[in-house]
Amino acid sequence: MKAEKVLRCPPPTVFDFVATHHFENHPKWDPDVLEMRQTSPGTLGVGTRADLVRRQGSRQVEGTATVTEYEPDKSAAWDVQFGPFGLHQRVELAPEQGGAATLLRLSIETRASGPLKLMVPLLRSRFRKTMEQSLATIASLLE
Repeated sequence: MKAEKVLRCPPPTVFDFVATHHFENHPKWDPDVLEMRQTSPGTLGVGTRADLVRRQGSRQVEGTATVTEYEPDKSAAWDVQFGPFGLHQRVELAPEQGGAATLLRLSIETRASGPLKLMVPLLRSRFRKTMEQSLATIASLLE
């Protein structure tokens, strides 16, 4: 599933916020992410890992995120795992208005095993709503 929005700032600004500083900023735009903490040393890039805590209804679940793609000012991706549930998050950026604005596209692919696999189709509308809210929040924080 995908969601996109044009932001009134250049791609380097958007990439810095949503990718380079992803682990510290993700909780700012997604209210269900309570905490993200980089656990591997060095600057962010492919292979960088983080622990995260997410609100799932009335409880909290812990997981891990690993950077799988990192192309400055263009795209980045993360594999996120919460036990039997996982997702692949990706951001793509394209310059708009001669580079003064950025088309930001978010995409998520979900996967699950065991009984949770039956729940994934029910969660898709919630993920779509969260993605659209996240885009609106990112815009309000950057513009």
